[in-house]
Amino acid sequence: MCKRAIDENRFYSDNVSEYWGDSEAATALGIKTYVSTPIRSKTGKLLGTVCAASSRQIPAQPDVEALLPVLSELLTYALERERLIDELTERNAELTSLALTDSLTGLPNHRALQSDLEHLLALAAREHKYALLSVIDLDDFKQVNDTYGHLAGDHLLKTVAENLQNSLRSSDIVGRAGGDEFIVMALGPAMNQNDVDNEVRLACEALQNRLTSATQGPFTLEDGERIPYPGASVGVVALTPDSTSVTEALEQADREMYRVKHARRDLLTGSTANP
Repeated sequence: MCKRAIDENRFYSDNVSEYWGDSEAATALGIKTYVSTPIRSKTGKLLGTVCAASSRQIPAQPDVEALLPVLSELLTYALERERLIDELTERNAELTSLALTDSLTGLPNHRALQSDLEHLLALAAREHKYALLSVIDLDDFKQVNDTYGHLAGDHLLKTVAENLQNSLRSSDIVGRAGGDEFIVMALGPAMNQNDVDNEVRLACEALQNRLTSATQGPFTLEDGERIPYPGASVGVVALTPDSTSVTEALEQADREMYRVKHARRDLLTGSTANP
């Protein structure tokens, strides 16, 4: 009836059966008098109606006719305010997401990773487990940019990011710390089990192998050209969550990554010197 009143521009009737006798709702409810006014936004968009109905035949009253537009205006203000709040909430959520997301890869950025690591350490402490943290550095990434161009470098970063995501469990976290560096974090073995040292070593090795494989090429560019890439330097450490801060955890993982990087270079140099 609200829609029909708007369509017919008939906002008052004390003889509903005459005008809307085919209305099942009016017949079932025995409506004889109906009055309504539309609720519209400032741009004219229809938001709803203010309406009243009675099973008695009631003549039009001037005070009611004056009251309905006032109610409509008040409801318009309330609905517009709620809509504005919803839009602001949505925009703030989008801005927050952008502030915590790497624009190139779509992964969590350094700021988000610090918060994620703090939460992971707290979770590991509650579950009495080690926390595994990895720092991944794409060796010679500048050379890729210089040789193939920055678009190729961006493609390499995005492909590595996708490969890292695909190599991990759904509960693991991967992000781009900036430049050519990625960070991965995950829950490790339980701390109170037998032979825990061996379990920790195996967990670190398994994670390191998965991440190293995920960074190895060759990578195919959009034009079909292939970039040979031997893989990144991947450092993995097992952290005791109760006694490790976020800063200390990142420093430990960073040192391990550089240890791996130097070992890889020494191996390459040795291989070159002694073919």
